[in-house]
Amino acid sequence: MASTKTPGVAVAIVRGSDVVYAKGFGVSSLDAPIPVTADTLFQIGSLTKVFTAATILSLAAQGKVRLDAPIGNYVSGLNPSIARLTASQLLSHTAGMKDEPAEYGSHDERAFAEYPRSWTSAYAILPAGTTFSYSNPGFTLAGLMVQEAAGAPFPQVVEERVFTPLGMKHSTFRPTVAMTFPLAIGHRGARGEAPAVVRPMAEDTRHWPAGYIYTSANDLARFAIALLHDKALHDLMAPRVEVPNELEPAHYGYGLFLETYRGIPTVWHGGDMPGFTAMMRVLPTEDAALIVLANRQAVRPDPILDGLLETLHRAPQSAAPHSQPAIPMTAAEMERYAGRYVNRFPIELFVRDGRLWVRRPDGEHAVEKIGENRFTTDPARTFRPAELEIFPATAQRSAYVNMFVWAFVKEP
Repeated sequence: MASTKTPGVAVAIVRGSDVVYAKGFGVSSLDAPIPVTADTLFQIGSLTKVFTAATILSLAAQGKVRLDAPIGNYVSGLNPSIARLTASQLLSHTAGMKDEPAEYGSHDERAFAEYPRSWTSAYAILPAGTTFSYSNPGFTLAGLMVQEAAGAPFPQVVEERVFTPLGMKHSTFRPTVAMTFPLAIGHRGARGEAPAVVRPMAEDTRHWPAGYIYTSANDLARFAIALLHDKALHDLMAPRVEVPNELEPAHYGYGLFLETYRGIPTVWHGGDMPGFTAMMRVLPTEDAALIVLANRQAVRPDPILDGLLETLHRAPQSAAPHSQPAIPMTAAEMERYAGRYVNRFPIELFVRDGRLWVRRPDGEHAVEKIGENRFTTDPARTFRPAELEIFPATAQRSAYVNMFVWAFVKEP
């Protein structure tokens, strides 16, 4: 907390079926310094996605939805290119849908049902099944299927099928409910600088299923216990697709990343919202889980996880970096890659001074080829997220680049 200047943090640790540690640190707001406890509510951003997935599995178990059926069977009025997608594709980020921020937008709950029906075919940027590409709209659409199939508002269905059965008594999507409980206020600021309160708090009813749950460390611990031991939730953790460019080799299930974190299998999802950071890491082989909630944006809780692993006598180990020599590229090859690629934000590949470069929001970076379709912006080869994949166009799809957690599609 001191190194990141974070006002408040809540931590919970699960071993077996017990919450063996749950504690708050710091204050819920710099403006109103009320102590954080393990019951203080935080916005958890994209960690919401696993709850959307769990709700759909509950409906599927009762035959109310089919994961492999077109979404248009349940949601009317969709663009045909979107209506053909399935819940399984949406929940695994393999539907080929573009991403967009889920932060600020409508306060009108009716917008949730209206928004996906306004999407054009431009939201379907790649054929389904092409690759992993993270998409908030994909989970929004999956959540609308929940609402239509259950015949009740989406937040109510999640409460009835997940929150209430697991005893998550304070968890909610609605800020007017959250504010009736002890509530953390979000903060953010430049790295190394003192934070300021985020005003207004993020809200967008259009993207409820992608990132808007308010919950506590204690409530999340109850979900983690269920994830470890409830067979009904195990399908969430089945690997569905490889995730390119993660720090360690990873897959994605339904609303969860699966990877070996420093030598130990982990199942996890994080969340990052204006003013908040959330992380849940489940360690199936250790029968343990860690929840970290912070009221400052862009705080990496990995050091807390490392400390837990050391406590469990499992010293964290990182894979040794690969020594991958650069593969020469011809001028013609580099020109084939050059172009503007789009998804959540645009990137550009271009040739300058006989080298391939990528321009993206964090600046310009030289690109070296290290394998078939494989490239990196890290000359030292020590940081796997610096890698990217470039795939040429085929008769069925446009050329695209896998970078970070997105597929960027080349513009004509």
